[in-house]
Amino acid sequence: MNQKKETTPLREMHERFRERLAAGAFAGKEVWCFGHADATLQLLRLFDVAGIPVRGILDNNEAKQGQVVCGVPIVAPEAFLRGETAETVVCIVSRAYAAMARQLAEGGFRGTIEKLADYNTFAAYSLHEDVRKEKAERLERGRALWRTLRQEHPAPFYFVLPFAAIGDVCHAMAYLDAYCARAGIRERCVVVTGEAERQTVALYGDDDVVCYPQAQMDELVQGVMADRPGDVRIVHHDRPYSNYMIQLLRTTFLPFDAFYRCGVYGLPQNTTPARPVHFAEPEDFHGIVPGRTVILSPYAKSVAGMPLGFWEAEAARWQAEGNLVYTNTAWGETPIPGTRPLDVPVRELGPLVKRAGTFVARRSGLCELLDGIPCRKIVYFPDVHYSDTPWHVADFFHMPGWENIVVREDGSKMDAGNMGTFHAAKDVDF
Repeated sequence: MNQKKETTPLREMHERFRERLAAGAFAGKEVWCFGHADATLQLLRLFDVAGIPVRGILDNNEAKQGQVVCGVPIVAPEAFLRGETAETVVCIVSRAYAAMARQLAEGGFRGTIEKLADYNTFAAYSLHEDVRKEKAERLERGRALWRTLRQEHPAPFYFVLPFAAIGDVCHAMAYLDAYCARAGIRERCVVVTGEAERQTVALYGDDDVVCYPQAQMDELVQGVMADRPGDVRIVHHDRPYSNYMIQLLRTTFLPFDAFYRCGVYGLPQNTTPARPVHFAEPEDFHGIVPGRTVILSPYAKSVAGMPLGFWEAEAARWQAEGNLVYTNTAWGETPIPGTRPLDVPVRELGPLVKRAGTFVARRSGLCELLDGIPCRKIVYFPDVHYSDTPWHVADFFHMPGWENIVVREDGSKMDAGNMGTFHAAKDVDF
């Protein structure tokens, strides 16, 4: 059963790309992308399939400049602006669209900017009367939704998990019981966006879960932030864009787990996280051969992708060793060529992975979800830094107990234990 029914930024990117491609927006143009992120790497694949070369990726992070990903160089915007022409198109798929577009305009960019997805419903960089009216109406909708939530789901306390990301939901839920015990909260209602996120919350034993589409969730968050009621907490390390943690991370290493345990909840570093255990036993095991099946999970929202052809080679390697190979396609993705699609709800994924025997993933929230499942678990990281920090993603998102492997641009692999930072750094209390 496909879980991804509502429109998401990545789905919007695919649809918008097809529309602009059909309209000839890229014909005869020199194509660039702005921002080295997972969505951009997926966009590179769309251009590759369409037979359109991409000259480079613009990025302000000096640590990334000079690297090559998927055969495309990462370039400083200043260097790009010195040589661009009117026949250039820059594609942006980022929450920072407004800032990126403004940077290009201020640098004298003469070409065309293509906005291929709207990640940021909070942003409106204008004081025009129409914008002010629209935002005022939006605020009132958020307040009304908050009142409706209280009426239809009465609870002593509400926890709002505002972003559709399984990893964030897992970390939020892992420490929720400890926070409630410390704060004296006995009953609660958890609010999420996305069916997969609702199922993830239920895996931790919470039954009172409310699910809203992302657009409504953003309005709810705005209403809560405006009125600041005492019986609700927004549980996320940066949404809506108050990420002080990333500022600390630029100078002090701490793992992603600490963002929630210490930064969001203020819990001590020795707090034991809860694990998702309430998986549903599937009625259909989809032909999985016990102990001789590999489930690949090559898709993720936040961690950059692997070099082109990596997952095809990975699938072939496991098949050559006599394994049956599946691709997790529960969010509507395309299976890796030569593999079988596995489209199941997250609540059934744990027993299926256990039966398979091997789970191989690009770093994503599914790693947190399946951390306690007894099987061989391998996680791959791209050879890049996290955001604009000096730390490697393999350190920041390290999975203890897993085989952590870094994949270089040429497809070669390196044990992530050699990165050094994770094992050398000390955790911190806030």
